Amino acid sequence: SSYKLNLAKLLLFCYTALRGGNYMTIKNPLRYPGAKSKLNDYIYQLLIAENKINCVFYEPFAGSASISLLLLENKVIKKAILNELDPMLYNFWYSVFYHTDELIKMINDTDITLQNWHEFSQYREANYLIGKTPVEIGFAGLFLNRTNFSGILKANPLGGIRQTSQYTIDCRFNKDKIIESIQHLAAFRDNIELFKILCNEAHLSLSEGILVPGHNLRKTRKIMLKVEIIELSNDR
Repeated sequence: SSYKLNLAKLLLFCYTALRGGNYMTIKNPLRYPGAKSKLNDYIYQLLIAENKINCVFYEPFAGSASISLLLLENKVIKKAILNELDPMLYNFWYSVFYHTDELIKMINDTDITLQNWHEFSQYREANYLIGKTPVEIGFAGLFLNRTNFSGILKANPLGGIRQTSQYTIDCRFNKDKIIESIQHLAAFRDNIELFKILCNEAHLSLSEGILVPGHNLRKTRKIMLKVEIIELSNDR
């Protein structure tokens, strides 16, 4: 009803004013400037105002999964369902949660150079992924995300192909901080389910919970939705 909606808005306003976004933040190993993280404060406070604490939270277009990880860190939700269709990003998160030590070893053993950028750029082609392990694919996603302009996997490297800029290819690849973040996030493995399915209105179906859209907000009429379960297939 309109009364409940107005009350929810009032509670959210009061909570925002009193708390001022004072919550624990996640140091994400992926960089997506201007992504869903802009919604962090709103969604965090809305769940509390709507008494949705301990719910199951869905990110059907996970990317950096910033919202889910923030809510888990602050114990607002009990579980996060992450879905990511991009093979590099999916395998990155799969490696974070299920092959943590192998992923960290690759980070330590790999030099952040233009030569290696050319090597890992080949992972952008689907045929090149054949025969590669989840950790190899996932690390390629991390490498490109951290060495490309704005974290875009298909972009050119920071500093340009000729590396003539003052910002070199390794300027956003702090190994110690990335490893620390991965080790911290790996502790949430029991509170996360990871999927790789094509999400659209005809296919996406989830158990009752809270759903947040991906980057294309124009096609989503509501930011927070309740949906009924039909089927959720796991394609790893």
